[in-house]
Amino acid sequence: MKDNKKPGIWSSIKSMFSSLFSFGRNKSEKELEEMIASDDFVVSPTKQIIKNFFSNKLGVTGLVAFILIFVTVFGVAATQDYNMYDYEPLLKNMAPGRNYLKVDSNLQGKNIVEISSGSSFSVALDDQGKVYFWGQNPSKRYKLDSILDKTKGKKIKHISAGTDHIIAVAEDNSIIGVGNRSFNQTELNIEVLDSKVQQQLRNKNIVKVGAAQEISVILTEDGFIHPWGSTMNSGLDSIPDEYQGHVKDFEIAPYSIILTLDNNSLAVIGNQSNEVAAIPAELKSGEVNVVDVKISGTSAIAVDDQGKMYTWGSGQKGMLTLPDFDSKVVSLTKTQATFNALTEKGTVYSWGADRYGLLDVPTKVQGSTKEIYSDMFQMYAVDGSNNVTSWGNKGFLLGSDDFGRDLAERLIQGGKISLTVGAVAMLISTILGVLVGLIAGYYGGRVDNILMRFAEIVSSFPFLPLAITLSSLMPTDMPDIQRIGMIMVIQGVLSWPGVARLVRGQILAEREKDFVLAARALGIKENKILIKHILPSVFNFIIVSMTLGYASSLLSEAGLSFLGFGVRVPAPSWGNMLTNVANTTVIEYYWWQWLLPALCVMLTALSVNLIGDALRDAMDPKSNQK
Repeated sequence: MKDNKKPGIWSSIKSMFSSLFSFGRNKSEKELEEMIASDDFVVSPTKQIIKNFFSNKLGVTGLVAFILIFVTVFGVAATQDYNMYDYEPLLKNMAPGRNYLKVDSNLQGKNIVEISSGSSFSVALDDQGKVYFWGQNPSKRYKLDSILDKTKGKKIKHISAGTDHIIAVAEDNSIIGVGNRSFNQTELNIEVLDSKVQQQLRNKNIVKVGAAQEISVILTEDGFIHPWGSTMNSGLDSIPDEYQGHVKDFEIAPYSIILTLDNNSLAVIGNQSNEVAAIPAELKSGEVNVVDVKISGTSAIAVDDQGKMYTWGSGQKGMLTLPDFDSKVVSLTKTQATFNALTEKGTVYSWGADRYGLLDVPTKVQGSTKEIYSDMFQMYAVDGSNNVTSWGNKGFLLGSDDFGRDLAERLIQGGKISLTVGAVAMLISTILGVLVGLIAGYYGGRVDNILMRFAEIVSSFPFLPLAITLSSLMPTDMPDIQRIGMIMVIQGVLSWPGVARLVRGQILAEREKDFVLAARALGIKENKILIKHILPSVFNFIIVSMTLGYASSLLSEAGLSFLGFGVRVPAPSWGNMLTNVANTTVIEYYWWQWLLPALCVMLTALSVNLIGDALRDAMDPKSNQK
């Protein structure tokens, strides 16, 4: 038994001395040096907090998400020249999409007879009577792409697109319509018309069709014109007999129609008070042979057979400021914001309002264009090989709102306002809360009692009703910048008590510690003790409070703006962009108008809260225990 025990004892002794004096000692020193070199031996509090924070996957996710949101909002906003008062009702409630100008590939190389555009789509007709469609439906209620099925197997000779409807005329003069039919503008039943109108239209060859917003028009071979749809408000439901039978061409204007008569004179039917109704005398008399007339908004332009240009109406945004053409103008087109001309040399000119890239004529079309087509906010140039080049409004990446404003732009600008309002309000509440908490916690006694009772009084008022009351007291004509500034102040002033109580509690614990007693014993002034010695020791808690408070301020601003007492339209914020969610039609048909702003608010608040929770855990001493 003894022999069996001796090897174990001697082995243990040998191992002990080996580890103490030779190999073991060298190994321990080496490990110690590696630990010190790798910062595992002694770690500063700041490094430990950072290490703890980045070991929290949710916290890191929140930080990355917030940085992406912040950089996207302020980075893109810095590059945008945004005008909050710019809107386009004709483009309202457009679904997300960037395919308005994506021309049907089957059209390339075909002999094109017509290209006509609506708000978010275009239709084309080739010389074989085939119809082409591209873009997207302005609403899922209007299945405009069904024009392809309805015209399939039929030879179409004329086609035109309105804002949200399409009218096509078949070879047998039958009318095919799709889209918005709120005023029956997509169908024409001759049998229900006045007997005189029936006589004018029955069995007549249709030579032109036109469409505008809620209006359709046809022109017969023998010079009779008939508009239908929403015609009563503009007086288009009754055409003077002196014009019927003499109409050679027409151009649809807002609430009126300009007629080119067979004696070369121009005349107006419908609303006579519109600026485009003031036709120049030489054009009304017929002494000029007008070959083309175009109207955009309240501006009009015409060209005669000699290439001379005539303008009238409103000259806003340079609509009537003609460029220097390199040769004779052979054709004119218009959009809702520009006029366009094609010269004999194949050069394309565009002038007017610089919207949706309509003035950015591609270089490759210059000198090679044989025909141009345009309408609404889309432009097309056809070259000698019948290839089509497009430019203008490609669509809206995130859709448009009920005023036709780009939702992506408003989300960026609204995010800039919401993030700024939340940050400034949080800074104001933090400054006030830290100041009150420091004084109350350090001095205690009567000062503490007065300040905390005042904080309780402020906290006793319900936040939203009080904020709404104060916001409603602001003058209605207050500039947007001042109003936003006042909202920041109101939010900050009403939300400081929570920060004050947190800081006070920490100061009560810190003021009794030895380093504070030592500072007092050295005769250091109390304000320096507060600022230089006590405040840094509670700074970690203030950072956490600021982070969580920022999310709360962001949500408060969104709530106030949603209720109409915060940032007011047209200035965008994520809160007031959610206002339309109260409309069931918006919820059902226009999901992007409420879902996207809601996601922005939710993701931003969630990311900030994740950061705050991770910071709180990282600063907790228990998180350092392994």
